[in-house]
Amino acid sequence: MKKKIALAAVSLLLALIAGEITLRLLGYYGVRGADIEKLQLVDDPVVDYRRIPNLSWINNNLRYDINSQGWRDREHAFDKPAGTVRILSVGDSVTNGHGVNVEEIYTKRLERLLNSTAGATEYEVILITQGALNTEQEVHLAEVEGLRYSPDLIVLGYVLNDPAEGASLRRDRQQAHERSWIATLKEEARRSSIIHLGYRSAQRFSWAVRRSRGTSEVAGYATDDYFARLHRNPESWGRVTGAFERLERISEAVGIPVLVVIFPVLYELDSYRWADVHAQVAAAARSHGFHVLDLLDAYRDHDPEDLQVVEGDHVHPNVAGHRLAALAIESYLKERLWAAADS
Repeated sequence: MKKKIALAAVSLLLALIAGEITLRLLGYYGVRGADIEKLQLVDDPVVDYRRIPNLSWINNNLRYDINSQGWRDREHAFDKPAGTVRILSVGDSVTNGHGVNVEEIYTKRLERLLNSTAGATEYEVILITQGALNTEQEVHLAEVEGLRYSPDLIVLGYVLNDPAEGASLRRDRQQAHERSWIATLKEEARRSSIIHLGYRSAQRFSWAVRRSRGTSEVAGYATDDYFARLHRNPESWGRVTGAFERLERISEAVGIPVLVVIFPVLYELDSYRWADVHAQVAAAARSHGFHVLDLLDAYRDHDPEDLQVVEGDHVHPNVAGHRLAALAIESYLKERLWAAADS
């Protein structure tokens, strides 16, 4: 009996190893380490971290490639080529393309849309984005990093959690040091292709069953008053208004327009509960001379679950959500912003 048990254990181990190797050869990977491992501290009091340059990794079978300046983007020369219109895209994890490949990010799709009818003009979108940033940090990066590329337009992606406290690598490293051994074990397990594939498959099956029953995964922040509280709180809302004031000074100093794109929460779009928050952000942005595009109208006629990158994530749009955003921005630029400038 002991020999049979040992033989079964060895056979199972060999099968798991073979499965792991096969999945990797077929291009399916687990999660290659925590995001915190791909960051480095920098001497910057507003955003104390950057991505490690020239780094690549796999997350949920999506590849993340970082350029020599530390951004999830292709290489861009600082000197702008003649005949080129540059769009500086700044934002948080939505604009950084959480859960989608870089070519599917809304501003990268916008780049292709504009170039498809551009004639002699070349449009170039430059991403200066990081996950977990707030508006204050996004504007800071636009100033200290983005202006080096001489942009002709700044597009700021606004998400309703943007008034929150900004990200800090020092703080996150301290919290990672204090986490439990169970969390560490789960993170290590995610590195395995076969374990990760099993988990994701079970997750998708569970989602499909719930949708067939007319139920869905709902995050707590979508049902409580979180987003409204952020915008009512003087301290958190002050981060946004202060950032808008700074962005106005930047815009005036270099003579380039700003477009603020407001992303809705992907929950109950047909009876949306944060319309007043959108109006508050839009009014503040317009008071500083910015153009505003509210994507609620572009998203409203769609089932929010069809736009979520994973079920229960009401913040990050999937490929379909990014496509709708790109189309809406292209239309706004051609029909309103640039048309007004030409006239």
